[in-house]
Amino acid sequence: RAVLWDPPGGPGFVGIGDAARVTAAGPRRMAAAAAASSALLSGVRTRSYDGGGATARLFGGFAFVAGAAQRPPWQAFGDAQLILPRWRYQRDGGRAWLTLTVDPEAARHGERWLGELAALLEALARDLGAPGAQPTAYPVAALDATTWRTQIATIRGAIADRRCEKIVAARCRTVELDGVPAPAAVLARLGQRHPECHRYAFRAGDAWLVGATPERLVRLDGQTVSCDALAGSIARGAGDDLVARLLASDKDRREHDLVVRAIAEALGPRCAELSVPTTPRVRVLRDVLHLHTALVGRLLAPARGGYPARGAT
Repeated sequence: RAVLWDPPGGPGFVGIGDAARVTAAGPRRMAAAAAASSALLSGVRTRSYDGGGATARLFGGFAFVAGAAQRPPWQAFGDAQLILPRWRYQRDGGRAWLTLTVDPEAARHGERWLGELAALLEALARDLGAPGAQPTAYPVAALDATTWRTQIATIRGAIADRRCEKIVAARCRTVELDGVPAPAAVLARLGQRHPECHRYAFRAGDAWLVGATPERLVRLDGQTVSCDALAGSIARGAGDDLVARLLASDKDRREHDLVVRAIAEALGPRCAELSVPTTPRVRVLRDVLHLHTALVGRLLAPARGGYPARGAT
């Protein structure tokens, strides 16, 4: 297995192999994974030669809907999967750390780890260069326009009838490539095109989940919790009035306020203090502008189990 988590401004992480793994399934997958993760990390002992970089971290993710991972192409990822990397490279500003995680029995086989260390140091020193030409993509499956418009009309009707307030409509497209893309090249290109976004990658077997997102859903650092509400958008184009148009859009402001309200209602009872700006700002990205509100709170009590206090994201 392999993992990358690289937010703008750092710290960034790359993990290779897994010293331990946490999996869970079903509607309570997050609670089960949290309990298992807390038990796992409570038994980890760290040693650092310079006082930094040795904090144990788990990386992974959760399916939005329990059972969705039983369908392709998500079977390899499961409902919930977190790994404690065997090797972890961490970069923070001008400093970097390489961390090895082993159990006491495996620690006795020092020659194995020295060999892997030499290979990793060689890889870290290698210049990947600029991303090369990417495989050509041929669309092979996409939702037709008529069906899409019908679905949108149904959604609008449901909102008008007050059966719901907001539905996020999405289309899935399957493409066939004339070659196997190199994940490192894809990530490098994403970093060039979207430097303001969080890059991520997770490998499970032969499957990769790779992407870049402008939104960090939640960050917990000690008792400080922060969330990004990013909803309401407009495509970038010609003209200088895009920011003003987005801020003045009643539809986008209502869409954004729904997200802010949902986050505030979830965090409010758990926080001694919660800052909720009354007016959103506009985040300008390469292809789109988003309404953005940053919510920051202080929890009433430390998170149970202690592991989120290590800076879980």
